Amino acid sequence: MEYPKREKLQLELYEDLKERLLEYHEGLFDSKKEKEEDLLVKKLYLDPQEGCVPDEFIGEELHYAVKSKFYGFFSVIRDKVHSEYLEKKRISCPSISISIDPSYEDATTVVVSFQNAVLCEYNAKAWNFVWSSVAELQKEMADLFYQMRDRLNQYFVEGIRFAKEK
Repeated sequence: MEYPKREKLQLELYEDLKERLLEYHEGLFDSKKEKEEDLLVKKLYLDPQEGCVPDEFIGEELHYAVKSKFYGFFSVIRDKVHSEYLEKKRISCPSISISIDPSYEDATTVVVSFQNAVLCEYNAKAWNFVWSSVAELQKEMADLFYQMRDRLNQYFVEGIRFAKEK
């Protein structure tokens, strides 16, 4: 059973993902049955992928489409870590960085960092960067949020310990 806080976080992350995708791709689909943001999530992250990115999302540069697929997902989690952790500790600079090495032939690597601390390193082939259900997608997003938050917390605790030892 998931804890109520975790369930709330999962829902917030999912809603933020839908909003982010709508910002990037509004007007891509003319759908009467589903909300556009639900359709965007479904096409990018829930439907089985025949290629690394659905054709509707590929522009002139395939690497950019792969990078956008991963960035949309990880930027939502990064923003939530920033608002739920850094802002509460009154830390505004520097920001959390996302580096993506896109590949349409092999694994895409994503590194999320804060100063010199790696908060998350993630590797996946773009065509496998999908989930079988909304619940699994939400769980993955929450798991990554907690991983980043915990590593950020550990980074600050280690820094305080190092400063005290000096």
